[in-house]
Amino acid sequence: MSDAAVHAPQWLMYGLFDPSRTRPEVIERLADVTGVYDQFVRTIEGESLSVVVSAVPEGVQLSSPSVQEIIAFKRVVDATFDGGPVIPLRFGTVVQTEEQARAVMREKESIYVDLLGRLDGQVEMGICMRLKERETEEDGPPSYRSDRPGTAYLLARQQSIARQRERAEAAATPFREALEPLATSVSMSPRHDAEDPLSIAFLVPRESADAFRETAGTVAAPGVDDVEVVGPWAPYSFV
Repeated sequence: MSDAAVHAPQWLMYGLFDPSRTRPEVIERLADVTGVYDQFVRTIEGESLSVVVSAVPEGVQLSSPSVQEIIAFKRVVDATFDGGPVIPLRFGTVVQTEEQARAVMREKESIYVDLLGRLDGQVEMGICMRLKERETEEDGPPSYRSDRPGTAYLLARQQSIARQRERAEAAATPFREALEPLATSVSMSPRHDAEDPLSIAFLVPRESADAFRETAGTVAAPGVDDVEVVGPWAPYSFV
């Protein structure tokens, strides 16, 4: 085995794009963009698709990403998205060789090409909010009978989660009713804890982003605090 083969880098994959739908000058500028671990990015071309990658330094093990690594990853996806539709990949998607990267593209090529067509001209906008605290017994810690504490506790916990879900859906309804007419698709992120913010993602035509933000500012939502409109950015929630 040659030294070149032994020391060939692994490739961290950022996102897939269709060169025919991406402005050529943006593809050229990607060579000046740095990604995770301050590595310059490049593209690997397939038959109909290309993927943006950067080298993984020797000895580095990708695990839970740091905030800095997430920011660097998003910077590369955003730079690609400036030129056209992109399918962001999950952080930590690594291949050993360029041929493996091409195999990833080939495996579901027709699906990816179709998805990029549907995402063309679309951006993700989001609504993030927190539900107002309710100091009532029903929203407090679940109570349970002492004779069957385990079963009763689990039942009370399920009921508490159901009430939290109902509150989240009720809080989201005014925003969905006002903003869905401007959107192509909607995705509501699951909440794993009552303290988690409530997030609703909307896939919106790029030219409607300003109207979306303006309309969102008029929505009355008495049951929530700290409403924030975010975006436009790449369609992370719709791939």
